[in-house]
Amino acid sequence: MTDLQSKTQELLKVFITTKAGSQGEAARQLKGVSTATISKIMNSNFEKISDNMLQSIIAQLEVGSGAWQYVETAVKHDIDTLLADAQEFQNVYWIVSDAGSGKTTSANLYKQNHRNVFILQCSEDMTKNEFCIQLADATGVQNARGCTMNEIMDKIAARLKCLECPLIILDEADKLRETVLANYIITIYNKTNDFCGLVMLSTSYGQKRIERGLRLNKKGFAEVWSRIGRKFLEPKANRRADIYAICSANGVTDEKEINRMCIEVEECDFDLRRCEKIVHRYHRTR
Repeated sequence: MTDLQSKTQELLKVFITTKAGSQGEAARQLKGVSTATISKIMNSNFEKISDNMLQSIIAQLEVGSGAWQYVETAVKHDIDTLLADAQEFQNVYWIVSDAGSGKTTSANLYKQNHRNVFILQCSEDMTKNEFCIQLADATGVQNARGCTMNEIMDKIAARLKCLECPLIILDEADKLRETVLANYIITIYNKTNDFCGLVMLSTSYGQKRIERGLRLNKKGFAEVWSRIGRKFLEPKANRRADIYAICSANGVTDEKEINRMCIEVEECDFDLRRCEKIVHRYHRTR
């Protein structure tokens, strides 16, 4: 067995034991991976499994466990709290935070550590049909293509109803087209509100779009506003202590360097992407 094969098998074993619960569920949660492939890996039968497939599985399972070390920032703490509440109590929230504050990373790390969490990365290019199909893929629904949009949403609801405390996260929900934004948040809620949590993540642009839709009395926006509890939730902003912790966790030990990094990131509105670039630059020049 090669190192790549051994690593894939070990990561899958941990994932199945601690999160997925079964090989079938693991296959549904991993993109482009069949139950048969997982079965072969777990039985050390790698004959027809390519290295590209193994690398894809590793990449999906290693969120948060690579070289970059994540810490609990103010934003991550608040988002984790809201995601846990939505998942446990089937609540619907719209979370607003600045670009680079760590929304997507927080959601991915939460998914890595909790079962039955499904993230859809939204895009302004998504049509209504593409949204439904990609949500079906994200939630592990089989054979969605060729169905009507209503049939796909029914399949998604039926799939989620079989799970314990499922949670859907729509990341970058502010990028969705108006027809998708207004119609399908309502549809998801109506079909799953008794058994599934729903959380939208966006920058303040999402809040402005909803508020503008309300002012102009656009179709569906009042319903969306009602379903999110007539309130946008904003996590506490990251602060210098968070940047200090990130730099320290990622191998910066010089106090002067950490303070310099904190000042630079603070000047960039505590953008964590900037923080990561600064830390990588520090290690490259040593």
